[in-house]
Amino acid sequence: MSDSNPIPTPEARRGFIRRMTALAGGLFGAFALQRSACAEEIRSPEKPAVEPAKKGYRETEHVRAYYDTARF
Repeated sequence: MSDSNPIPTPEARRGFIRRMTALAGGLFGAFALQRSACAEEIRSPEKPAVEPAKKGYRETEHVRAYYDTARF
């Protein structure tokens, strides 16, 4: 009976690793070139002259009144 899945030789495994390393290097290089080409287009937005109202928790008068009534 012949073996349908022969064990790969070390040379075959090394070749596979070399090809994957070259592919990863090429993809990284292409990404770096694309990123540097678009660097001029990507700029951080300038700060607006008027800051928007702050969001989040605010302790208003009715909240303070509740805190006063909830104390033991």
